[in-house]
Amino acid sequence: MSTGVAEYVKQHYVPQFYFRNFARDERLCTYNLDSEEGYPPTPISNICYERYFYGEADMEEALSRLESEMAGTLHAIVDQLSLDPVKTDDQARFYLDLFVTYTHSRTKASREEASAFSQEFLEMMAEVGVEAGELDEDVLEMVRNDEIRLEGPDHQLYQLLSFYGPIYFADLHRVLIWNDTGQNFITSDHPVVLDNSRFKDKIELNTTGYSSAGLQAFCPLSNRLLLLYFDPYAYQVDANSEHTVIVKDESVVADLNKLQLLNCLENCYYRDEPDASWVDELYQDVKDDRPQELVERERDRVYDEEQGREREFVRTHHPEIRFTPDLPFVNELPSARFTPVRNPSLSDMAEEMYEEALEDAKEDNESE
Repeated sequence: MSTGVAEYVKQHYVPQFYFRNFARDERLCTYNLDSEEGYPPTPISNICYERYFYGEADMEEALSRLESEMAGTLHAIVDQLSLDPVKTDDQARFYLDLFVTYTHSRTKASREEASAFSQEFLEMMAEVGVEAGELDEDVLEMVRNDEIRLEGPDHQLYQLLSFYGPIYFADLHRVLIWNDTGQNFITSDHPVVLDNSRFKDKIELNTTGYSSAGLQAFCPLSNRLLLLYFDPYAYQVDANSEHTVIVKDESVVADLNKLQLLNCLENCYYRDEPDASWVDELYQDVKDDRPQELVERERDRVYDEEQGREREFVRTHHPEIRFTPDLPFVNELPSARFTPVRNPSLSDMAEEMYEEALEDAKEDNESE
């Protein structure tokens, strides 16, 4: 029996243990993108939360137990300024990878993206209905105006998939970027950034899926440390024998911070109030590169040899960040080739486990 359900009403979609690595006296400053202003320090308990964000309090209570395992691994890395805690400890490495994939999927930004995909699908179906003469134009307009919405478990399914993220990430390499400059790393309400500098400007498909060739994942861990995952068949990273890159150039720190400003939903967070003007300068440099929509729809025409005619395909995807940070220690390998599934055996394993989990959940719901 839960001993304090009330404490799980205020549910954080970015964990407080994570923000403590950036905070001063349990407080962080906020830069809001809408107002383009910095705000004084506020307690980390008051940022990135909603009442019943995950629904029932039992869910938050279960997550809190899982977070304690992830927090131990994360704090060990930050305290030691090293990846040593995960080099030989498979369980610690699992919790680090899980922290990254689950943090990426659990945020308010991820929830809004999932909702946008559902709504885009509903609009596409309404358009088909209008074209077939089965629906009135008024219905389509109501969908476009959000008067009719498709509500589903998309965000929950996305979070469930992220629990298998460590399997997808098993073939990626990890390096720690150590900030040895006078400027701090910042973070945000959606701190894990997926990118693909090798292929995103060359391939029209989505290149930032967990299984995509060329995947990169950036996650600041503290004011001094940032974790980078990368596909070793697409990049070579000039790290030392401790799998660490020491950065002494503030322009590199600035570019990595710009990823946070481009990826966040509403707010970025930083330690010291005087940094507000610097964060604003960074945002002014890149704000025109922020995606205008959560979901993009593209139409492709492909010749179908069996039917002897062209067929039209519609695909939806999250728009990728066009900005690419200038990282002198990352070298793109020209021999790399893009594939949506860089490691079929890992992807098959993750998808099989995911499907089994869905079936188990379905059976549990039917038995209740």
